[in-house]
Amino acid sequence: MFHIEDGKKLHKMKNGESIALKDMSNKHLINTIKLYQRKAKKGLSVSYGGYCPMYYDEDVIYGNEALQILDYDEYLKELNSRSSVTSIGG
Repeated sequence: MFHIEDGKKLHKMKNGESIALKDMSNKHLINTIKLYQRKAKKGLSVSYGGYCPMYYDEDVIYGNEALQILDYDEYLKELNSRSSVTSIGG
């Protein structure tokens, strides 16, 4: 997922480091998009609450709802803004 810091859209990599979406390679973007597609199909575990130990819940979401949580559209938008990329397959 990405977050915004100092006006930049940053992607948090699995090693914990952040990289600007615009600085991700085409391959990295495509792999992230495909990963998010798989996660949305398989189901994404989400947690609610946490501010009060008495209220905490977990759920699994799928499809477009999962893609929205993962900020999928931001990755697609960045990939589509690059003229050298025509399709990601699927």
